[in-house]
Amino acid sequence: MILNLLVILSSLVLASFANMLIYRLPRSLSIIKPRSFCIDCKKSLSPTQLIPLFGFLYSKGKCLFCSNSIPLRYLLVELIVPLGLFGIFHVYGLSFYSLKLSVFFYLSTILFFTDLDTQILPNSMTYLLTSLGLLFFMIEGHAVMSVIG
Repeated sequence: MILNLLVILSSLVLASFANMLIYRLPRSLSIIKPRSFCIDCKKSLSPTQLIPLFGFLYSKGKCLFCSNSIPLRYLLVELIVPLGLFGIFHVYGLSFYSLKLSVFFYLSTILFFTDLDTQILPNSMTYLLTSLGLLFFMIEGHAVMSVIG
């Protein structure tokens, strides 16, 4: 029960981070500074607005400063990532396989929504996904057998 709650809470934080990456990476913005902000008026979000899912519902899908609509993508990512990660954990338990699936699900979700939003796939994310795929492939020991045939 506590582990389930921990998975859900950590995946909500990861979803919020994913939204930040989806917006900032294709625009070559820093992922460290500034704080999260409204994409229209550029004002920093309050701590309440930063809470995944709750922040979107609290603000009724609009910026509390300029009243412009917050893209629905933010809500979708904050729903899809926790549901997907919890689903993987629930089916496969706490294992290397579930870690591998979770990493690929998370990075693929970021790439999907970045592409949907901007029609750009950031090289940094593509290289990371490819490198991790090769690393997991070698860790499992299938690399030698694949070369041999």
